[in-house]
Amino acid sequence: MYKKELEIRGISRQSIIEYLVQLGGELETKDRISCEHWTCEVSAETFVELFRSEVPVVHVLFSAESKDGLADIVRGFRLKTFRAGG
Repeated sequence: MYKKELEIRGISRQSIIEYLVQLGGELETKDRISCEHWTCEVSAETFVELFRSEVPVVHVLFSAESKDGLADIVRGFRLKTFRAGG
């Protein structure tokens, strides 16, 4: 089993869950989203103070049976969570 943990800042837990569902996952429990080829555990939302604002922090742990499957879901997830400033 291959695993990859990411820390996501600035995106709400609910939005992260919605992105995972858009990528083909189904909500099994309030903390677990799964698909045929992968699963993802989503932590509770915590906050850090940054420039006098509270920024959400969520940890996600992806698991997949193949290295390529893990790379595919992480790549798709990163595209959903990519933010460009300007």
